[in-house]
Amino acid sequence: MTQTVQSAKREIILNVYEFDNSAISQALIEKIQAGLTVRLLLEGSPIPKVSDKEKKTISDVVDAMNSAGNSADHLFVMKNYDAKGGKKRRFKYDHAKYIVVDGQTVLVTSEITHQQATQRREKSGIEDGKWSWKTLT
Repeated sequence: MTQTVQSAKREIILNVYEFDNSAISQALIEKIQAGLTVRLLLEGSPIPKVSDKEKKTISDVVDAMNSAGNSADHLFVMKNYDAKGGKKRRFKYDHAKYIVVDGQTVLVTSEITHQQATQRREKSGIEDGKWSWKTLT
């Protein structure tokens, strides 16, 4: 996923369930600082909870967005309810993991993107594609 972020020239739309992977977040921050538009959709209530590391990662990305001053940059966080009307959302969790780059490249994956899972996979010696699947178009 990091390579896909790094390939962007104009715009990144990213949806992940958990967001504490430092390689992905650093690549996003670099693209934000370079003036690309970034829209990020995150699950607001992952199991068991949003970790302190994820809160810090989100904060770093939001700080970069605010510093860049691009009004098109946006962070969307899915909550269990609609804050305006108190209605519960249609689906309990947003477990999707995809990225759209420059409106034409799409990566959809089952890859667990949070830092601990990535480290466990790397330590286990499991090759890419044997732990998860992904498709790039």
